[in-house]
Amino acid sequence: MSFPYNRLKRQIDQAMACDRHRLLRRLRQRPAGDELERLQTDIEASVARRARRAAQRPRPRFSAELPVIERRDDIAEAIVHHQVVIVCGET
Repeated sequence: MSFPYNRLKRQIDQAMACDRHRLLRRLRQRPAGDELERLQTDIEASVARRARRAAQRPRPRFSAELPVIERRDDIAEAIVHHQVVIVCGET
């Protein structure tokens, strides 16, 4: 069986950003045996941590009474297309 470099690399791409460099460095050393198993376990743990954090991310909820809600889609589109967006209006 060949070394699973490409598969592990794809998994590392889904790992926590703070873990990626360390995991990639270990992967480039082409570990074998127990070290390869430890690397796979560490990659899976990091990917799972990232998934848990993403699932726990707060979802903002806004009152329909806010005047800015009427322009929510316009604001979202502006954020996608521009680096800086300034939203102003009456308070």
